Amino acid sequence: MRDVYRVQPHASPPSRYGAWLFSGSYLIGRLLIVIASFFFIDLVFAATPLTMGVAMVPHSLPVFVAQHEGYFAEEIPQLRLLDCFPGRKCLDMLFAGSVQFATVADTPIVSASFIRSDFVVLTTIASSTNDIHVVGAKSAGIAKLKDLVGKKIGLIRGSSAEYFIDTVLLFDGVDPARVQKIDLSGDDIAEALRQHKIDAFVLFDPHLSKALNTLGDSVSVLKTPPIYLSTFNLVAARALVGTRDTDMVKIIRALDRAQLFIKQYPEAAQRILRQRLQIAPLVGKSLDMQMDYALSLDQTFIKTLEGEARWLSQQTSQQTSQQTSQQTSQQTSQQKIIAGTKPDNYLDFVYLSPLSQVRPKAVTIVK
Repeated sequence: MRDVYRVQPHASPPSRYGAWLFSGSYLIGRLLIVIASFFFIDLVFAATPLTMGVAMVPHSLPVFVAQHEGYFAEEIPQLRLLDCFPGRKCLDMLFAGSVQFATVADTPIVSASFIRSDFVVLTTIASSTNDIHVVGAKSAGIAKLKDLVGKKIGLIRGSSAEYFIDTVLLFDGVDPARVQKIDLSGDDIAEALRQHKIDAFVLFDPHLSKALNTLGDSVSVLKTPPIYLSTFNLVAARALVGTRDTDMVKIIRALDRAQLFIKQYPEAAQRILRQRLQIAPLVGKSLDMQMDYALSLDQTFIKTLEGEARWLSQQTSQQTSQQTSQQTSQQTSQQKIIAGTKPDNYLDFVYLSPLSQVRPKAVTIVK
């Protein structure tokens, strides 16, 4: 240590002017050290790992492409992706603090808004009017929506599928209270129908395609009106607003690059999707599902949230004696949501700045 920090002796004591110079240099050096330390802290903070909960559904294709093509690695290498299903689970992970971003449909966003406000929507990444489908068992005599009266319908409670079935039934003149909803996971729905525990189901990919391939000609895909524009969105913890805006912009920039890739190379994008979700082509059926992959924050999205909020406010908390303990637990959660307060303004749940910096014309919401 003495060799390293050995002090060289001066030939003569420094003059008064030389001492002043030495003192000034010392102070400047210390100031530079302080500035460098702040810069280093900023670098460390910027490199702090961030995690995104990615719903394993086709709607997340821009995220899959951004990962596959290295856009995230180039824009924000500290970002990590964590798979989850459905989007409601991804949002729950955000609330639990295990992720800072999540991809999720509009319905879980509305449900959460009744009981908390610690999150913001950064952008819509996909939308569709025909990504959710109603499938009925031929043995149950189900060929159209009105045939669902008095039948048991399997679905993922709290997902956009629940709002979708209520909306299309009402449009077709059927009171949603006249059907019995059975809460099931996407993996269990096909087997539940095979065992006649349900008569029909409402589902979206990847489980929809898998179920249809499993059930074959024993089921029919019901025709439904295109009255519900479902959206899939990137949500962030509100605590990041103002502190990690730069990272938000980087994530959205990577997604924007992915959107362009999807438009330019649709077949390659589909290969990425099928590989990521392990979806096999449908056998003997064609759903002709069309997804619009485009970043946006528009007024239609706000109207959708407001419409779903009115729907949720009208939901009943009644339970039936046939409900399983799992369904009872779900109902308790539903009661908690219904007991909450409908937000006064959904504009408070969107953060426009990051998308505005990347693609300003995609933002048409006026606050």
